[in-house]
Amino acid sequence: MDHLLAQYLKAEGEDEAQGALESLLGEHATPIIRRTLRSKLPEVDWPDLDSQIRLQLLERLQKMRSGRAPVVDDFAGYVAVSAYRACYAWLREEKPNYTRLRNRIRYQLENDPRWLGRVGESAAPLPCDFAFEAAAHLPERELLRHILTTVQGPVTIPAVTALIARLKGVRDEGGAELSEMGAGTESSVVDRLDRANALRRLWVELRELPVNQRHAVLLALDGIEQMPACGVASVRELAAALELPLAEFAGLWSGLPLADAAIAARLRLTRQQVINLRKSARERLSRRLAPKWGTLVISAVIALLFQVGGAIS
Repeated sequence: MDHLLAQYLKAEGEDEAQGALESLLGEHATPIIRRTLRSKLPEVDWPDLDSQIRLQLLERLQKMRSGRAPVVDDFAGYVAVSAYRACYAWLREEKPNYTRLRNRIRYQLENDPRWLGRVGESAAPLPCDFAFEAAAHLPERELLRHILTTVQGPVTIPAVTALIARLKGVRDEGGAELSEMGAGTESSVVDRLDRANALRRLWVELRELPVNQRHAVLLALDGIEQMPACGVASVRELAAALELPLAEFAGLWSGLPLADAAIAARLRLTRQQVINLRKSARERLSRRLAPKWGTLVISAVIALLFQVGGAIS
């Protein structure tokens, strides 16, 4: 694929460029996009999303050819990341309750030592819902533990999330809220805020945190891509806030958010120290912002606007 990309970028005639472009998008990019969509959105009819991703890739390729955008080193990886981010954006927009549930489950699976090695890219189907109905009343964490101790072998995060969502009655249609979160009040508060303004205010305070706290918060932030999207902070400004070279941060971007263990390794700290840093950061943000927004609002903004669930606790 990178050979075709080079051929497209160096093509002297439009016919040669068009041929390389059609091969890049049709024969090579499209299978990666559709494989990602099938994996991340298995129960969704996604033709429009498929077309949207390919259109974005076409625009990026045209900008690279004209010199208005840097050339990517690994085009196949760029396609996969673009498709993944489109899936995540769709879920966040269309299924916010489901997305928050998935984020909490992913955090537990990636950070609880009991479940290390249990998450896989593929896994056997989970048992039917009725096998776990007797445990549906358990708190979310206990239900997850029950499922993982019952099921042998690897699991996928989408499959576990879908199972728990059904057992707990998590819905997004008609404005239904998560049954366990107690999120009705918080969601209504956040919905009344101008989210872009809230992000800008938070960004001002985030930049004032000690640098290790900035790492503990920003590198674990599920909603970090909202900041460039809302015009709050560019990727360059985020890198500067983390005191990282732009190239190094750009290399991290596609893998964000990072698990606490990965952040700890970068900072040469323990995982518990990273958790403590983030707790201290939240306490400081609450003290600084509560007089303006109130305690309920700042808690709602951090927990829901950024959708970090258990990551900031």
